[in-house]
Amino acid sequence: MKYVFRNLSLFITVWLGSLMSYAQSSVPLPSIQLSAPDSIIYSVFVDSQSKVEMVKGNQSFVPQKIGDRLIDVILHTEPMVHLRTTLRVDSIQAKKVRIAVDAASYTLIIEGNTNTTIDYTKPTSEVVLDNALEVEVNVGNALRCAPPAAPEMVQSWIADLASLDFERERLKLLQRILASSCFTVQQIEALIANIEDEQRRIDLLQIAFGNCFNQQAYDKLKNMLYLDRNQVAFTEWLQSERASQTIGSGK
Repeated sequence: MKYVFRNLSLFITVWLGSLMSYAQSSVPLPSIQLSAPDSIIYSVFVDSQSKVEMVKGNQSFVPQKIGDRLIDVILHTEPMVHLRTTLRVDSIQAKKVRIAVDAASYTLIIEGNTNTTIDYTKPTSEVVLDNALEVEVNVGNALRCAPPAAPEMVQSWIADLASLDFERERLKLLQRILASSCFTVQQIEALIANIEDEQRRIDLLQIAFGNCFNQQAYDKLKNMLYLDRNQVAFTEWLQSERASQTIGSGK
């Protein structure tokens, strides 16, 4: 009899746990509502997953879960603009975000918040801090890939590289990473910094170029090379690549 009751108690516990999990998963998640001028065509990624592509005006979409969500907005303007922020989504109400345009400058703000810039040297109310978004802005001359790799993924790759004892092993890993994902110039610099040999750095810079979102800023990576001859070689190669792209695009 004790055995029967024990099994019955275990069954009820598992059943209640499953029921609670189902109830939690069935609760509808709040949406993210994004508003934008009708003149802008844009795409949105949440946690690197596409939500809307090539749309105009106001859009609404639901994240897969609550908490801090990585939001990437690609503005199909000329030049292309990438806006990235982390948005906290709770289980209570929808988040209203607006693409704000000021001349040729773009950012994301939470609807109703007029403070697009925060002066951290002065006291700021918690309300303003709660409504403020820290937005990363990247400008690209063409949409070759999107969105750039998530910051957490880049940090994970850097940790993997640091765990390898030999540079040739780090080189092989970096070759695979840089050839298979989309990156900003800043991310490419952080990854290739794990390689000391300059010739290997040049090789990796050439591999990464095709998967760089903001290629027009690629000149900055010349600073990763210390020898004058390598800097000259990098500059000449980059000029050649850009000339080839111009010819290929018919410009």
